[in-house]
Amino acid sequence: MRRRNKILSLPYVPEQLETRDLLSAATPVAVPWPEIDSLRISFVPDGTQAGDAVSDLFQTLERVAPGLDWQLEVLRGFQTWAKETNANIGIVTDHGQPIGTLGFKQGDVRFGDVRIGAFPMENDVLAVANPYDPFIANTWVGDVFLNSGSALSATLDDPVTALYAIMLHEAGHVFGMSHSPDIASPMFASF
Repeated sequence: MRRRNKILSLPYVPEQLETRDLLSAATPVAVPWPEIDSLRISFVPDGTQAGDAVSDLFQTLERVAPGLDWQLEVLRGFQTWAKETNANIGIVTDHGQPIGTLGFKQGDVRFGDVRIGAFPMENDVLAVANPYDPFIANTWVGDVFLNSGSALSATLDDPVTALYAIMLHEAGHVFGMSHSPDIASPMFASF
């Protein structure tokens, strides 16, 4: 007698999956930082040369909040991404060399790998970030610049929270993420 194999069949019931929002982008704009486990941030002193402009970060953000408060919001923007990755972020002193000074992209003893500065820009810009790029031969990579001419404190109800949101977005670019079409994403192109 020949034995028949039974075919197991289950009724097909489509299952609805819940929505998943991930802290990543479909298309990165840059390659990852080579040593993300030791990324350092510094705040550019006022008077530091940034191309044809001069950074006025402290003067600009002291109008928004006391020094420690605005610095914590900037760091919180980076830390929000870091806790979702293998990044380890520290803070170091910036000695005020011009932005884009020749040197190491990461690990330069004169300033952080990510330098935070501010100078006047066009009115429709709140900030810009330079993601890591192994093909650029200067220290501009990773730097974030706020628009000191955007009247951050005058146009927003809560400028401290706005500063966090702006830095969260720009930190995403530093970590290699592009803009998202999702309006609820911190990487959405408009504020």
